[in-house]
Amino acid sequence: MLKRLLFSLAAGAIILALAQLLLANWIISGALAAISIPVFAFLVLRPLSIWRDKSRKREECFRFVNAFIVSYAVNDTIEASYASAAVGLSQEGKEAAEALASRSVYERLEGLAAYFETPFYRMFLSLLKVQQEEGGNFMDKAEPLLNEINQSYDDHLLKEKEKSKQLGQWAALWIMSALVVLFVRIALNNNYASIAASLPYIVIGVAYFLLVFVGFAIFAARLAETPLFRKGDSDAN
Repeated sequence: MLKRLLFSLAAGAIILALAQLLLANWIISGALAAISIPVFAFLVLRPLSIWRDKSRKREECFRFVNAFIVSYAVNDTIEASYASAAVGLSQEGKEAAEALASRSVYERLEGLAAYFETPFYRMFLSLLKVQQEEGGNFMDKAEPLLNEINQSYDDHLLKEKEKSKQLGQWAALWIMSALVVLFVRIALNNNYASIAASLPYIVIGVAYFLLVFVGFAIFAARLAETPLFRKGDSDAN
Protein backbone atom coordinates (compact mmCIF):
# COMPACT_ATOMS: atom_id res chain seq x y z
CA MET A 1 0.00 0.00 0.00
CA LEU A 2 2.86 2.40 0.83
CA LYS A 3 4.54 1.79 -2.51
CA ARG A 4 1.22 2.37 -4.28
CA LEU A 5 0.71 5.64 -2.40
CA LEU A 6 4.20 6.87 -3.31
CA PHE A 7 3.64 6.10 -6.99
CA SER A 8 0.26 7.87 -6.82
CA LEU A 9 1.85 10.95 -5.25
CA ALA A 10 4.48 10.95 -8.02
CA ALA A 11 1.71 10.72 -10.63
CA GLY A 12 -0.09 13.60 -8.88
CA ALA A 13 3.07 15.71 -9.03
CA ILE A 14 3.41 15.03 -12.78
CA ILE A 15 -0.24 15.93 -13.35
CA LEU A 16 0.21 19.12 -11.33
CA ALA A 17 3.24 20.14 -13.39
CA LEU A 18 1.58 19.35 -16.73
CA ALA A 19 -1.69 21.03 -15.78
CA GLN A 20 0.04 24.14 -14.56
CA LEU A 21 2.18 24.24 -17.69
CA LEU A 22 -0.90 23.94 -19.92
CA LEU A 23 -3.48 25.95 -17.94
CA ALA A 24 -1.40 28.32 -15.76
CA ASN A 25 -4.04 28.09 -13.02
CA TRP A 26 -2.91 26.76 -9.64
CA ILE A 27 -6.44 26.15 -8.40
CA ILE A 28 -7.46 24.00 -11.38
CA SER A 29 -4.04 22.33 -11.52
CA GLY A 30 -4.17 21.54 -7.80
CA ALA A 31 -7.70 20.14 -8.12
CA LEU A 32 -6.66 17.89 -11.01
CA ALA A 33 -3.61 16.69 -9.10
CA ALA A 34 -5.76 15.98 -6.01
CA ILE A 35 -8.20 13.96 -8.13
CA SER A 36 -5.37 12.04 -9.79
CA ILE A 37 -3.95 10.65 -6.53
CA PRO A 38 -6.95 8.46 -5.51
CA VAL A 39 -7.62 7.63 -9.17
CA PHE A 40 -4.12 6.23 -9.63
CA ALA A 41 -4.02 4.62 -6.17
CA PHE A 42 -7.33 2.77 -6.39
CA LEU A 43 -8.38 2.63 -10.05
CA VAL A 44 -5.02 2.24 -11.79
CA LEU A 45 -2.30 0.86 -9.53
CA ARG A 46 -4.53 -1.48 -7.52
CA PRO A 47 -5.83 -3.34 -10.61
CA LEU A 48 -2.27 -3.54 -11.92
CA SER A 49 -1.20 -4.98 -8.57
CA ILE A 50 -4.07 -7.50 -8.75
CA TRP A 51 -2.97 -8.48 -12.27
CA ARG A 52 0.62 -8.94 -11.12
CA ASP A 53 -0.38 -11.08 -8.12
CA LYS A 54 -2.82 -13.23 -10.12
CA SER A 55 -0.20 -13.89 -12.77
CA ARG A 56 2.48 -14.73 -10.21
CA LYS A 57 0.21 -17.08 -8.26
CA ARG A 58 -0.92 -18.81 -11.43
CA GLU A 59 2.66 -19.51 -12.46
CA GLU A 60 3.48 -20.58 -8.89
CA CYS A 61 0.54 -22.98 -8.96
CA PHE A 62 1.76 -24.50 -12.25
CA ARG A 63 5.13 -25.22 -10.67
CA PHE A 64 3.63 -26.56 -7.43
CA VAL A 65 1.25 -29.00 -9.13
CA ASN A 66 3.87 -30.22 -11.60
CA ALA A 67 6.41 -30.75 -8.82
CA PHE A 68 3.86 -32.57 -6.67
CA ILE A 69 2.74 -34.92 -9.45
CA VAL A 70 6.30 -35.80 -10.50
CA SER A 71 7.35 -36.37 -6.90
CA TYR A 72 4.26 -38.47 -6.13
CA ALA A 73 4.88 -40.63 -9.19
CA VAL A 74 8.37 -41.37 -7.84
CA ASN A 75 7.85 -41.87 -4.11
CA ASP A 76 4.09 -42.57 -3.92
CA THR A 77 3.69 -40.71 -0.61
CA ILE A 78 1.58 -37.58 -0.27
CA GLU A 79 3.68 -36.21 2.59
CA ALA A 80 7.00 -36.34 0.73
CA SER A 81 5.38 -34.99 -2.44
CA TYR A 82 3.88 -32.05 -0.57
CA ALA A 83 7.23 -31.26 1.05
CA SER A 84 8.97 -31.41 -2.32
CA ALA A 85 6.43 -29.15 -4.04
CA ALA A 86 6.33 -26.66 -1.15
CA VAL A 87 10.05 -25.95 -1.53
CA GLY A 88 9.31 -23.95 -4.70
CA LEU A 89 6.66 -21.72 -3.11
CA SER A 90 7.20 -17.98 -2.88
CA GLN A 91 7.53 -16.30 0.50
CA GLU A 92 3.83 -15.48 0.46
CA GLY A 93 3.03 -19.06 -0.54
CA LYS A 94 5.18 -20.44 2.27
CA GLU A 95 3.39 -18.19 4.74
CA ALA A 96 0.04 -19.51 3.48
CA ALA A 97 1.34 -23.07 3.85
CA GLU A 98 2.69 -22.41 7.34
CA ALA A 99 -0.71 -21.12 8.43
CA LEU A 100 -2.08 -24.59 7.59
CA ALA A 101 0.76 -26.51 9.27
CA SER A 102 -1.45 -27.95 12.04
CA ARG A 103 -3.72 -29.73 9.54
CA SER A 104 -3.27 -33.02 7.72
CA VAL A 105 -1.38 -32.94 4.43
CA TYR A 106 -4.51 -33.31 2.31
CA GLU A 107 -6.25 -30.55 4.31
CA ARG A 108 -3.20 -28.35 3.71
CA LEU A 109 -3.47 -29.01 0.00
CA GLU A 110 -7.16 -28.12 0.12
CA GLY A 111 -6.37 -24.97 2.09
CA LEU A 112 -3.91 -23.78 -0.54
CA ALA A 113 -6.78 -23.63 -3.05
CA ALA A 114 -7.75 -20.29 -1.49
CA TYR A 115 -4.21 -19.01 -2.08
CA PHE A 116 -3.72 -20.20 -5.66
CA GLU A 117 -7.27 -19.41 -6.88
CA THR A 118 -6.82 -21.33 -10.14
CA PRO A 119 -9.49 -23.65 -11.62
CA PHE A 120 -7.11 -26.47 -12.47
CA TYR A 121 -5.93 -26.70 -8.85
CA ARG A 122 -9.36 -28.02 -7.91
CA MET A 123 -9.00 -30.61 -10.68
CA PHE A 124 -5.66 -31.59 -9.18
CA LEU A 125 -7.24 -32.05 -5.74
CA SER A 126 -10.01 -34.21 -7.22
CA LEU A 127 -7.44 -36.32 -9.03
CA LEU A 128 -5.42 -36.78 -5.85
CA LYS A 129 -8.54 -37.78 -3.92
CA VAL A 130 -9.38 -40.44 -6.54
CA GLN A 131 -5.80 -41.73 -6.32
CA GLN A 132 -6.00 -41.96 -2.53
CA GLU A 133 -9.26 -43.92 -2.74
CA GLU A 134 -8.52 -46.19 -5.71
CA GLY A 135 -4.73 -46.48 -5.88
CA GLY A 136 -3.15 -47.71 -9.11
CA ASN A 137 -0.70 -45.98 -11.45
CA PHE A 138 -0.85 -42.31 -10.60
CA MET A 139 0.88 -41.07 -13.76
CA ASP A 140 -1.74 -42.76 -15.94
CA LYS A 141 -4.41 -40.73 -14.16
CA ALA A 142 -2.34 -37.56 -14.00
CA GLU A 143 -1.07 -37.44 -17.60
CA PRO A 144 -4.23 -35.82 -19.10
CA LEU A 145 -4.21 -33.20 -16.36
CA LEU A 146 -0.49 -32.55 -16.83
CA ASN A 147 -0.99 -32.05 -20.55
CA GLU A 148 -3.85 -29.64 -19.93
CA ILE A 149 -1.89 -27.76 -17.28
CA ASN A 150 1.18 -27.40 -19.50
CA GLN A 151 -0.93 -26.21 -22.43
CA SER A 152 -2.71 -23.77 -20.14
CA TYR A 153 0.66 -22.56 -18.86
CA ASP A 154 1.92 -21.92 -22.40
CA ASP A 155 -1.29 -20.02 -23.22
CA HIS A 156 -0.91 -18.04 -20.01
CA LEU A 157 2.67 -17.01 -20.86
CA LEU A 158 1.64 -15.89 -24.34
CA LYS A 159 -1.26 -13.91 -22.90
CA GLU A 160 0.93 -12.24 -20.28
CA LYS A 161 3.53 -11.39 -22.93
CA GLU A 162 0.84 -9.73 -25.03
CA LYS A 163 -0.46 -7.80 -22.01
CA SER A 164 3.04 -6.57 -21.19
CA LYS A 165 3.43 -5.45 -24.79
CA GLN A 166 0.11 -3.59 -24.63
CA LEU A 167 1.17 -1.94 -21.37
CA GLY A 168 4.40 -0.72 -22.96
CA GLN A 169 2.54 0.63 -25.99
CA TRP A 170 -0.02 2.33 -23.74
CA ALA A 171 2.71 4.00 -21.67
CA ALA A 172 4.49 5.16 -24.82
CA LEU A 173 1.24 6.61 -26.18
CA TRP A 174 0.63 8.73 -23.09
CA ILE A 175 4.25 9.84 -22.89
CA MET A 176 3.89 11.10 -26.46
CA SER A 177 0.64 12.75 -25.43
CA ALA A 178 2.41 14.58 -22.60
CA LEU A 179 5.09 15.72 -25.05
CA VAL A 180 2.36 17.08 -27.33
CA VAL A 181 1.05 19.10 -24.37
CA LEU A 182 4.55 20.49 -23.88
CA PHE A 183 4.88 21.36 -27.57
CA VAL A 184 1.47 23.07 -27.58
CA ARG A 185 2.54 25.24 -24.66
CA ILE A 186 5.79 26.18 -26.42
CA ALA A 187 4.01 26.85 -29.72
CA LEU A 188 1.53 29.25 -28.12
CA ASN A 189 4.39 31.32 -26.69
CA ASN A 190 3.45 35.02 -27.07
CA ASN A 191 -0.28 34.34 -27.48
CA TYR A 192 -0.43 32.07 -24.43
CA ALA A 193 -1.67 34.64 -21.89
CA SER A 194 -4.76 35.60 -23.88
CA ILE A 195 -5.58 32.02 -24.99
CA ALA A 196 -5.12 30.51 -21.51
CA ALA A 197 -7.72 32.90 -20.09
CA SER A 198 -10.43 31.77 -22.51
CA LEU A 199 -13.11 29.39 -21.21
CA PRO A 200 -13.01 26.97 -24.21
CA TYR A 201 -9.26 26.51 -23.73
CA ILE A 202 -9.68 25.79 -20.02
CA VAL A 203 -12.53 23.35 -20.66
CA ILE A 204 -10.52 21.47 -23.30
CA GLY A 205 -7.48 21.38 -21.02
CA VAL A 206 -9.47 19.98 -18.07
CA ALA A 207 -11.20 17.49 -20.38
CA TYR A 208 -7.80 16.22 -21.52
CA PHE A 209 -6.74 15.38 -17.98
CA LEU A 210 -10.09 13.79 -17.14
CA LEU A 211 -9.66 11.66 -20.25
CA VAL A 212 -6.25 10.61 -18.93
CA PHE A 213 -7.80 9.49 -15.64
CA VAL A 214 -10.64 7.56 -17.28
CA GLY A 215 -8.39 6.03 -19.92
CA PHE A 216 -5.83 4.79 -17.40
CA ALA A 217 -8.51 3.36 -15.09
CA ILE A 218 -10.27 1.47 -17.90
CA PHE A 219 -7.01 0.14 -19.30
CA ALA A 220 -5.81 -1.07 -15.88
CA ALA A 221 -9.14 -2.84 -15.24
CA ARG A 222 -8.87 -4.48 -18.66
CA LEU A 223 -5.35 -5.75 -17.96
CA ALA A 224 -6.39 -7.12 -14.57
CA GLU A 225 -9.60 -8.57 -16.05
CA THR A 226 -11.55 -7.11 -13.15
CA PRO A 227 -14.53 -4.74 -12.88
CA LEU A 228 -13.59 -1.07 -12.89
CA PHE A 229 -15.01 -0.67 -9.38
CA ARG A 230 -14.44 -3.58 -6.97
CA LYS A 231 -15.91 -4.04 -3.51
CA GLY A 232 -13.99 -5.53 -0.65
CA ASP A 233 -10.53 -5.39 -2.20
CA SER A 234 -7.65 -5.59 0.21
CA ASP A 235 -5.27 -2.64 0.38
CA ALA A 236 -2.39 -4.85 1.36
CA ASN A 237 -0.67 -4.54 -2.01
